[in-house]
Formats: sequence, C-alpha cells, structure tokens
Amino acid sequence: DYWVGLICYLFGKVYFCEKPKFYHIRYENNSSADGNVNLGRKNRIRRLLLNSNIYMNPSMDLLNGYGDCMEQSKVNFLKMVLDSKSDIYSRIKLILDNDFCRSSFPATVFFKLIIVIGKF
Repeated sequence: DYWVGLICYLFGKVYFCEKPKFYHIRYENNSSADGNVNLGRKNRIRRLLLNSNIYMNPSMDLLNGYGDCMEQSKVNFLKMVLDSKSDIYSRIKLILDNDFCRSSFPATVFFKLIIVIGKF
C-alpha cells in the first residue's frame, strides 16, 4: 500500500476517500501498526529508544527504479532526502519544507525531530 501510494504521488494523482471501501481484519500480532494511531506512536518511540530508524526512507529505491522517469524537481528532492543523513544543509532544507509533512501537526513535529537527530 505504501509503495503504491508513493508511485501514485510521483507519477499521478492521489485522492483521499473518507468512506471505507473494504473490510480489513487486524490482529494483535500484525507486523504493521497502521490504523492504530496510538500503537504506531508507541512503536516509533520504542524504535527511537532502541536507536533504530523510525521511518522508512525509500528514496534510494525510488531513484534507482524510477529516477529516469521522474521530473527533475522530484529527483532533486529525493536526492536531498538521501543526503540529509550526512549533509546538515539538506537536513535543514527538509525541516523547513512545509510540503514535507505528515497528516497532523504533532506527527509532523515528531517527524521533523527525527530528521534533526538523523533517524530517518
């Protein structure tokens, strides 16, 4: 689902529909916490405390697989995301980029904090 959303964002249009289109069963031992906001937050904080990367960063895979098909501005953005691990200038640009955000303000603040400390 995540990968399909990325490809749609890069090459098409993304629409959000409020009305559920299917029924999905979640079990306690699912590897994904998606759909449960509190469990997702708890898992991200746990990974932070364990010194792990908090968010997946698919920039390299996207560039390798689709870089020659993308607009140059998107290629440049993905390169900046990759460089943010080692380049403070790229990190600052990401933090200040209002379009680089999560779905809520608190989630965006946490996300950008993770970028500041290099766990993205």
